[in-house]
Amino acid sequence: MRVTSGFFVAASCLTGVAAFGSGRIIVAQESSPGAGDFDANPIAMVAPYSTTLTAEAYYDFSGGEVGSFGPAPGEDGPVLTNQRAHLFFLLASDGLSLVHVYDHPTEPGGGTADQRAEIFGDTAEFTARDGDPGDDSYTNLGGTVLLTEHIWPGSRTDGMGIGALENEWEVILQFEAFTGLTSWSLVNNDDTEHGLVLEVGRRLRIRSACPGDVDLGGGVDFGDLNAVLGAWATSVPPCTGGDVTGDGMVNFDDLNLVLAHWGDTCP
Repeated sequence: MRVTSGFFVAASCLTGVAAFGSGRIIVAQESSPGAGDFDANPIAMVAPYSTTLTAEAYYDFSGGEVGSFGPAPGEDGPVLTNQRAHLFFLLASDGLSLVHVYDHPTEPGGGTADQRAEIFGDTAEFTARDGDPGDDSYTNLGGTVLLTEHIWPGSRTDGMGIGALENEWEVILQFEAFTGLTSWSLVNNDDTEHGLVLEVGRRLRIRSACPGDVDLGGGVDFGDLNAVLGAWATSVPPCTGGDVTGDGMVNFDDLNLVLAHWGDTCP
């Protein structure tokens, strides 16, 4: 917690609940491998699923199908599709994780996926590891570059979690090789899916939204103030609607955070 411009400021959806990174996440994909034109190609702004479990316990790869993604019983998560890579975010008790789940446990063909994740403004580790470690490879190069190689048989899934992501972080993510996958999607915490282009070397840029930017307009202004006031005294999923503190309520903490960052311009 801190005090800025005379206002009391609670933890935000940038620093997150219990001081972990969370909140709205901005995703863009370059137009071709190596183009780097992320700003011209936004995909979506999404929010994480949430759980009181750790990311590893939530992932529960021995849950519904042996060697396949759960999620843990009673937890919300994406609906899996055959031969698809599912990218989503999870706010767990050990922080915010970027999670990938490959394929669906009824798909008989199996597959492989090699990925590279480069982290800026933070460091990360693997918060969940799916499958037999004898088949999969997880390499952490100082917390800023994470490499994975996954191999899964038919009627199984594979994947991993990367976190905890805190503060003003950015991740550049790409497939370096894959087989047995035909599509890639970004999943919001309401199960809405946004299509991504599945192509080797075609990078995603994933970054946290800045504090106070409720409407994700790139700055903190009257649009953000109106979003908070329009949802005043309501309960909402954490880090959605007018909730910028991540506690699931729209109240004076959210208003104070917007006012504390009034006039800020977000990258």
